Amino acid sequence: MIHQVEKPIERSPLRRKIGREFYIAKRFLKWPFSGTKFSKIDHNVKFTNIWMEHKSTLLRKLKDVGNRPSH
Repeated sequence: MIHQVEKPIERSPLRRKIGREFYIAKRFLKWPFSGTKFSKIDHNVKFTNIWMEHKSTLLRKLKDVGNRPSH
């Protein structure tokens, strides 16, 4: 048995834009006024995956190398 999906109703570009903005505004208003807590910050979690790291270059005297600049 094959189920066929109905084609969507064609809307004008203005109607699609207004509808999009309406549902974006509805979602943004729902977040602070719904009373639902969507996420929380847990400061006790220790992450083991490092996504960024920085190491400065060390300037030290090298054996058998003169003190003139390299460039």
